[in-house]
Amino acid sequence: MSHDVVITGIGVVSSIGVTREEFWQGCLAGRSGAVALSSDWVCHTDLSSQIAAVVNGFDPQAAGLEVHHIRFLDRVSVFALAAAGEALSDAGFDVMPSVQVRGQMLVDGVEPERLAGYASNCDAHSMMQLDESGRSLVALMEKALATAGIAREDVDLVSAHGTSTVLNDRTEARALRLLFGEKADGLAVTALKSMTGHAIAASGPMEAAAACLGLRHGVMTPTINYQFPDPECVLSVVAHEPRRQAFQVCLKPSYGFGGHDACLVLTQADGVAQS
Repeated sequence: MSHDVVITGIGVVSSIGVTREEFWQGCLAGRSGAVALSSDWVCHTDLSSQIAAVVNGFDPQAAGLEVHHIRFLDRVSVFALAAAGEALSDAGFDVMPSVQVRGQMLVDGVEPERLAGYASNCDAHSMMQLDESGRSLVALMEKALATAGIAREDVDLVSAHGTSTVLNDRTEARALRLLFGEKADGLAVTALKSMTGHAIAASGPMEAAAACLGLRHGVMTPTINYQFPDPECVLSVVAHEPRRQAFQVCLKPSYGFGGHDACLVLTQADGVAQS
């Protein structure tokens, strides 16, 4: 990237917190967003699972959204508006409720986190599965680091895609070992989906928000329910409890359907974590 993008505001609506602060406290507490679905909901679905990560306690009016503005919107669109308003507020902007505002992160300002590098690719390997060799994922992460001008040796944390599926986790672990070599033995890795569940397209932004908040406060968020490690995924996982440790560089890869993948390099702008 020819210029860094500075993160000025963060807004979140998630299954572990419906504001940025609630979300962050949920991360620190290792809160699970998964709940048993109500019998009224279960009887109207053919899904075999009766457990899901659910956004609870969300009040659009508390988020500054008037009912008559949002009554025709899908619920997820209302979440996006609330998160966008919070991001603008976090950045120090006065926010008027408007259905024209979209997004989750506002950039171009003064907070101590920055998007230093970015890359995307599409290997078209499969609609559903990763290429088990991990080569495409390695190329993606290498490109992101190159755009940031950051050496792989300087990465402190990987916020993994981490879906807790056998193929995905083994492939991702293989790619990290190919990329980092011996450094992978001590490289901190965490997976936010262990708390939030898989939010599909919203997962990457939420995980980036958690990484930025971690950079801000000097805390690596935990991977919860890490009880039976796969012997083919031997990594230094931040397990069960947050790791209170200042860090400078976080690599945030995300892998999508059809081989559409992206990776961010997030860093501290001033090199000092805020307490």
